[in-house]
Amino acid sequence: MLALLAGGGLGILLWEAARTSTRTIALRPHTVEVRASRERVAARLREKLCEGDVLLASGDTVVARFSGRAGVFRYATVELVTFTPNEVRLEHLGGTFASCSERFLLHEAEERTQIEHVGEFRLRGGLVAWLIAGRAVRTGFESHVAQQLDALASELVGDSP
Repeated sequence: MLALLAGGGLGILLWEAARTSTRTIALRPHTVEVRASRERVAARLREKLCEGDVLLASGDTVVARFSGRAGVFRYATVELVTFTPNEVRLEHLGGTFASCSERFLLHEAEERTQIEHVGEFRLRGGLVAWLIAGRAVRTGFESHVAQQLDALASELVGDSP
């Protein structure tokens, strides 16, 4: 009986550790290159990210709400977005994820700008959510970002002088 209680206690302890475990999922970087200046790319990124529901704006920082679909998943987030000449940074304030951090890095060389997206996120729900996120959510997230960056690159090429 004592062994059963000890085993049950260990099981409960392991279950609680798995339930509350939060592991970060790194996104694979995605890069597109466009024939446009870094300033033009940065300005267009700013326009795109401020098209939606801006809750607060001050200089090069905004708080904005984003929602939509990424594959079969729906998302709704509030993000702190910071703009600098070489980078756009999004930090998760609330919503679907437990945490999320994304960066759009702008590298300019010879009339071209490379836009590189890097990021990571954590889901609520512990180990089970992490196991699901490692495949389904991450794949949907990466695909959504790739589609958005490819569309932005096409748009910038389309409105070239």
